[in-house]
Amino acid sequence: MSKIGAVHFNPKIQPHLQHNDRTNSNADNIVKELSHLNECDKTAKEALKEIDKLYKEAMIKLDEAKKKGKRTPKERSFHEAIFEIDEYTTMEQCQQLADEIAELTGFRKIQITIHRDEGHTDNGEWKPHYHAHAVFFTLDKETGKQLARQEQSLNPRNLSKMQDLASKTLKMNRGNKSYREDVYQRFLTQKNAKNELIKIKYKPQAPLRIQNQDDFKRFKEQMKEKELELETQTNQIKRIAKEQARIQQELKEREFKLQEKEKDFQKRIREIEQGHKNTFIKLSMNFENQKSFIKNILTLGRHNKKIDKNKEQAIILLRSSTEKIKQDEAKRHKQIITELERIKEERDAYQSALRATKERKNELEIKNAKLNNKILELKKKYEPETIQQNKIHKQKNNGIER
Repeated sequence: MSKIGAVHFNPKIQPHLQHNDRTNSNADNIVKELSHLNECDKTAKEALKEIDKLYKEAMIKLDEAKKKGKRTPKERSFHEAIFEIDEYTTMEQCQQLADEIAELTGFRKIQITIHRDEGHTDNGEWKPHYHAHAVFFTLDKETGKQLARQEQSLNPRNLSKMQDLASKTLKMNRGNKSYREDVYQRFLTQKNAKNELIKIKYKPQAPLRIQNQDDFKRFKEQMKEKELELETQTNQIKRIAKEQARIQQELKEREFKLQEKEKDFQKRIREIEQGHKNTFIKLSMNFENQKSFIKNILTLGRHNKKIDKNKEQAIILLRSSTEKIKQDEAKRHKQIITELERIKEERDAYQSALRATKERKNELEIKNAKLNNKILELKKKYEPETIQQNKIHKQKNNGIER
């Protein structure tokens, strides 16, 4: 079965002019010994010079029309189509196909390149991937507005016509046609109906594909970058959560120890006061037992008087000693209170910092969710192409269904 001729457009992939003319391309699937077979009608430098000129003209058109709003940046003013060709396709055929596409879309042809040095090896056999890059300037010549949109020149009807043109001009088979004019017309009618409640989004039947291995490589690099960013942010969230748990536990333990010290202090004060009371009672009883009625009479009252004096001195010493102990305990208690207050201040400061880290954690989680969605979008967009890319390594034929 002969290879199918086709045209692939993907406006989201930026053309690589230096890859096209091989002034700066180190793709793994390029065999440099075959690069002399390539054809290029314009160098990257010449193409960029022409793009600069056309872009300035387009901006002048917008200025003259006094159009306001966001303008197409220069790097998005040119796009690339990939032509699926075979070993017999000529530069003249590619030029003719590009001219026909330009007439159909309003694009302006910039650079045409045929690559015959790309491919892969399958069981020791070289499998070339013949294709051409056609770069177009896609801003409208009269208005300066972007034409490379599904609503404009890259609408389903035009994309289907391009496959017809490719088959006819390149003299190759056409892929299975899935475009239906009645479905597209119904889509346009419902889209333009102002009072229509249900609007149907037109979905082309054929999946988009990565057109060459350089595009596939760029996709893989982009995926790797996004997944690395996701892993970095996830690890950062884990570190924040771990640090939060550690500080909370540390403050909790310190506060618990200080509260235990506070309890010990209160218990110690009660013991001191009770000990003082017990000692006072024993001391009083001891001195009372020393008193003697007979000795007091014999000494004309001096005996009991002396005992009362000794008792008074002992009580003074007891009170002084007890007060000293209580003062020492009070100092230690003051240190505990000071430390406890410092812990509370640290806790308050930490709570403030914790709120900030929680906000940062929430921001990272939101960013992570968006990044996950971006990765899913990339996978959804390119996974079918990945499957198709693998098929290229297994069979020679390739096509597009439109």
